[in-house]
Amino acid sequence: MTLARRRAALVIIGLGAAAVAGVLLWSAAARRSTPGAPAPPAAGASKGASTRPATRAPAPDPGAPYLEIRGTAVTGSDARGRRQWDLRAQSLVVDDAKDVMHMDQVTGTLFRQGAPAITLQAGTGVVRLRTRVVEMGGGVEATSADGRRLRAQQMTWSATEDRLVATGGVTFREGNTTINADRLESDVSLQRTRFSGNVRVRLNG
Repeated sequence: MTLARRRAALVIIGLGAAAVAGVLLWSAAARRSTPGAPAPPAAGASKGASTRPATRAPAPDPGAPYLEIRGTAVTGSDARGRRQWDLRAQSLVVDDAKDVMHMDQVTGTLFRQGAPAITLQAGTGVVRLRTRVVEMGGGVEATSADGRRLRAQQMTWSATEDRLVATGGVTFREGNTTINADRLESDVSLQRTRFSGNVRVRLNG
């Protein structure tokens, strides 16, 4: 990898950057070879002899995982084409050499099996494209589709494992129950939660 490649980065700042960035598609399928032309006749073959076309490269799989960037809005999908996240930010930096995106002042939605699971906002965000992990920091607030609420300093979500981890001053609210802890582990819908570290449960009247 050349030095220029390692330093390559796309910087998009402000919501008006869509006019500059256009639409960029991150697609595993797009990295495959495109179908090639038929191979020329083999050496020594007669002019009239029929030749079989060369084997064509496989066509891109429309259901392959992809990332779509429109200005400072980012959408990710799984191998079946189901949406996994919709994120927006005030500023967005794509480090192409490391396959990492850095975001500031993030808002958005995380999905489970294509359905909205939680909405969130955070001071900062990092999306690791190869592992499909979303990391939030700078204070995170999230609300599940059925009303559960979570606050923490940091939150990490693995799209492939459907595993969410929140750390640092965790506050979880469900109905009349408030739980404080150092750490929370859950699915993205906040339905199966596990707490650890200084766990305190309070029932609100």
